[in-house]
Amino acid sequence: MKNVIMLAIAVTPMLLGCTSSKNVLAENTTLFLSGKYEEAHKAMQPLLEKTSNESYPLYQLTDASMLYALGDLSHTSSLLYSAAQNLEVELGVGTIAVDLLGSEENTHYRGYVHERVLARFLLGVAYLRRGDLDSARIAFQQAIERDINKEAGKENTFASLHFMMGETCLRQRDYDNAAVAFRRVVELDPSLTYGWYKLAYALQKGNRKEEAQQAYQVYRDSSGSEQLLSIDGSSSYVFLVLDVGNGPTLSPDAFTGSFASYSRSYFPERYATVVSDDERAMSRRAEDVYTQAKDEANFAGDATRKVASVAVKQVASMIPVVSWFAGSTAADVRKWLLLPGEIHIALIPASPGPHTTTLKFFDSEGRELPDYQQTWYYVPAGLEGSAPIIHLKSMYRIQDQKGPS
Repeated sequence: MKNVIMLAIAVTPMLLGCTSSKNVLAENTTLFLSGKYEEAHKAMQPLLEKTSNESYPLYQLTDASMLYALGDLSHTSSLLYSAAQNLEVELGVGTIAVDLLGSEENTHYRGYVHERVLARFLLGVAYLRRGDLDSARIAFQQAIERDINKEAGKENTFASLHFMMGETCLRQRDYDNAAVAFRRVVELDPSLTYGWYKLAYALQKGNRKEEAQQAYQVYRDSSGSEQLLSIDGSSSYVFLVLDVGNGPTLSPDAFTGSFASYSRSYFPERYATVVSDDERAMSRRAEDVYTQAKDEANFAGDATRKVASVAVKQVASMIPVVSWFAGSTAADVRKWLLLPGEIHIALIPASPGPHTTTLKFFDSEGRELPDYQQTWYYVPAGLEGSAPIIHLKSMYRIQDQKGPS
């Protein structure tokens, strides 16, 4: 009985301040999505000072997203690296026991598989944009290793991750491994036009010309009326990575409320037509984040923990002195709020140098969404293997920006 009381007392600090921190996080996310990047980042600092808070890795991921949008790739890399490490810290038995007794919202945040993968994916892209190819490759490889699943054949399925790994290998002139990466991309999504182009280029540079021509023909056939990039890498283009829409929603089970599952978020923008001066290309989806989130390897383990949590709380409820501390049996629905619903790629043919680039978004019926249009100035284009990577996000009424992120 004494031990139970001590455990209950240990939970008490965890129950304090949770709601306010949760509200602050939501408010800061809203600020970010309204285009107030700097204000949102500054407002995150009080949360990041709570290094003992159970949600600390989530605060790190959120602020890293904000810094990334601000173009501060150095601090983004540092914060993402720390967040990725914190998501994988093993919890001791005592900590798990406290987590089980306390409110689900106060358990130590470790995220889901897709969040751990995307943390290292974004870290790799930040390194790649800085020109640190070795660090980028390590980050992408670590992300691939963490793309696990409880069902055979469903692991290692992030096409966007393999695309960026392949791009890193191309820039390191490791054409064999680049071809392996882009081969995986088109296996996962044969409709990803730019995956076929990159595969053709990697094979061509690796002196596998017959295979290169076969891949290039698929690229040609799937490009429609768009201007083609040359298989020999002599074309220059704007390299755009585009986050589209909102990440999936995490909701409690309708019957028990003790388990959480993902559902697809609604967002009207489904694809973008990208115009760089007179050239036009359509963005192609490389990742559906909902597909990655809905069936993950650690879900069974999380479900087991929540069953244990309910059982512990039921026992605790029978002990009057403990029942008040037992918290809620509601599911833990915390998530990385700034993750996109989809990740798109666009390679827009353009002469080397700066360009004015406009993104026009369309819904699933092909109707243009004027309130989502973005125009960016001085967007750089470059040759194959050196084109700067521009990473943007679809947003409501964010227009006439002055420079790429």
